[in-house]
Amino acid sequence: MALTIVTNSVQDAVLDAFVDTIDGGAGSGLLEIWTTGFGTLLATLTFADPAYAAASGGTAVVNPVAFTTAVATGTAAVLRVTTSTPTTLFEGTVGDTPFMGKPLVFNTVSFVAGDKVLLPSFTIT
Repeated sequence: MALTIVTNSVQDAVLDAFVDTIDGGAGSGLLEIWTTGFGTLLATLTFADPAYAAASGGTAVVNPVAFTTAVATGTAAVLRVTTSTPTTLFEGTVGDTPFMGKPLVFNTVSFVAGDKVLLPSFTIT
């Protein structure tokens, strides 16, 4: 049987503890965007510090993240979130189609070196 959290206050506390790990280390956490299999690093976005606002209603919303510039050309496929040290905290997939099971969706997964990269949103529930 799967465990289901049914109280928002408990879910908010779990989310806050989870996203607060991004702020571990001396500086801001990082969001790295890579090609398949972590082959080529395409871009690194720097989270605000703190990275997330306090969770509310079972949702943690990322604080504004400044744009960055792509450092390589390729197709974004996976992401890695680290502390500033950098210690890997979690990894996931990237897509360009909302609601297709991807935790992070960009308007395109085709990154070109020198182009601006913006974080559209990165909400955790």
